[in-house]
Amino acid sequence: MIDLDLIENFSIDKSEWITFKFGDIVYEPKESVKDPIAEGIEHVVGLEHIDSEDIHLRRSASIEESTTFTKRFRKDDVLFGRRRAYLKKAAKANFDGICSGDITVMRAKEEILSPDLLPFIVNNDKFFDFAVEHSAGGLSPRVKFKDLANYEVLLPSVEDQAILVNFLFRISCLVESDQILLERTEKFKLAKMIELLNGYHLVVDRDSLPNRWQKIKLKDVAKFIDYRGKTPKKTEEGVPLITAKNIRNGWLDREPREFISDADYEPWMRRGIPRQDDVLFTTEAPLGNTAIVEMSEKFALAQRVICLQPNDSVYGRFLFYALNNPSFKNMVAAKSSGTTVSGIRAAYLKEIQIVVPPLSQQVLIVEMLDKISKNCSLVRTRRNKSQSLMKNLAKRVV
Repeated sequence: MIDLDLIENFSIDKSEWITFKFGDIVYEPKESVKDPIAEGIEHVVGLEHIDSEDIHLRRSASIEESTTFTKRFRKDDVLFGRRRAYLKKAAKANFDGICSGDITVMRAKEEILSPDLLPFIVNNDKFFDFAVEHSAGGLSPRVKFKDLANYEVLLPSVEDQAILVNFLFRISCLVESDQILLERTEKFKLAKMIELLNGYHLVVDRDSLPNRWQKIKLKDVAKFIDYRGKTPKKTEEGVPLITAKNIRNGWLDREPREFISDADYEPWMRRGIPRQDDVLFTTEAPLGNTAIVEMSEKFALAQRVICLQPNDSVYGRFLFYALNNPSFKNMVAAKSSGTTVSGIRAAYLKEIQIVVPPLSQQVLIVEMLDKISKNCSLVRTRRNKSQSLMKNLAKRVV
């Protein structure tokens, strides 16, 4: 067991540590591969395979999927996303492969720096901030290794680094186990949503619906309150304005906080007033995020957000889950349009069907999914706490 209180109160004496330039302890190996297949390369890594603020490289493409990259990396190298460094992408490779030119390969000079400590130095807010500050370019800024080489790192002896690595590795394992548990829990939730919301638990033939279950168009189960078009004039304070940015994947985030004046509220909200247990749905940027209304205070809606006000045929929480049913999301994606940003028109959304069971069945389904969702939230909270501890510890150590 790891004592989390001990980690939070952890301190270390750095009085005998030595300051190094990053370029003195790390180098950029500029190896290339002309024929990946002939050289037995199996893994291809692009920026999309590196998760933000995760020291683990969890995914890659196969050589059959992509053969355009030539930059070689080796096991234990750190792959740093040099394009848009604010995305905070840096991960330790646990296999050999080739990668995108937008990734800088970093390798420790082992006589000075333990390779196992390098990921914690690079995947660190201080390092990312330095990288962002020294990036150049407009829409797609990039940072060069020669600029990163000037970043200063305070280090103990290689022997003492081994002690630090052991400590950091233990916390990293805690984060990893929490992440695996979260992924399993969310996978279970997704499977239960598909089963329960489609009635598969009550039928043998999945092409048929259970008795008294129906497929009904959204426009026939909910009133659409749509404030598409221009955005109301914003003020420093007043009535909260809920925009697409506030609606996360399943919950309502009050940040960023925006407002409209009290005087503008009634004229602007003339199409309808949201009430508790209504469901908010984003039509664009991002598409398909949902949240159930739990706010007791009045608020205004911005464009790109539709409020669905359920009628007597569905409960609000059931409608919320129905809009998160993977089959429904697939239909939304099929009806969407746009190249840079996908969106869906309210007219198309209204015509999409959802599976609606009797109200008594809706209650049971909501109860089961609420329990699973609560468990997911608890696991996510634990994972977030361990990640936060890992980040804070890494800041103090390196």
